[in-house]
Amino acid sequence: ALGLWAGDASIIDSNAAYNSGDPFPVYWLADDNTIVINGADGDDSLTPFARAELALLLTQALDDQLFQAIEQIDQAPNPQAYQGAVAIASGHSIWVRNEYIADLSDPETTRYENAYQERVDSFVEETSNVPVSYLALRSAGQQLGTTFVEALVEADASLVVEAFTSKRPTALDQISLPFTKYQRLDPTEPIEPPAPPRGAEQLYTG
Repeated sequence: ALGLWAGDASIIDSNAAYNSGDPFPVYWLADDNTIVINGADGDDSLTPFARAELALLLTQALDDQLFQAIEQIDQAPNPQAYQGAVAIASGHSIWVRNEYIADLSDPETTRYENAYQERVDSFVEETSNVPVSYLALRSAGQQLGTTFVEALVEADASLVVEAFTSKRPTALDQISLPFTKYQRLDPTEPIEPPAPPRGAEQLYTG
């Protein structure tokens, strides 16, 4: 009714479109403890975009070694805890990448921004038929997680370690409001998902 999800949209097709597109120059094979860098034969240089992605993936790999980040995500007891685990894991790695980008020279920053914009344009084209609500669900943790980590670092960098260990976020509102909902830790209240419209089939709820 709000235009956020068309009636004939397929989660499988949406997921395929979300994950389509050209491969990144760097990717992490978590099960093999391997980071792969795609490069041209005879060229051992890395573009600013590739180096920034390498910084991101190295952070994810180290966080997984130190805090079992993937296991936290896989074993999340409910959708809210899942979103929280994704947010801290992706948010921290994106924050590290952003810090790396901030130290690039002006020419390299321009090269990075041009390559990044090409990825964005390609992604927008590939996902043009994906419902807005699906894109929001997939990207909420990444978008909110980065600002969450920034807030924790500004207050005290050790709070990031706590968020991975002894004080894990348990709800997405804690990620979006770290000072009023996370540090104060308001008690969470379990709620039942709303019933779907009569005759409809509920495929996913977050």
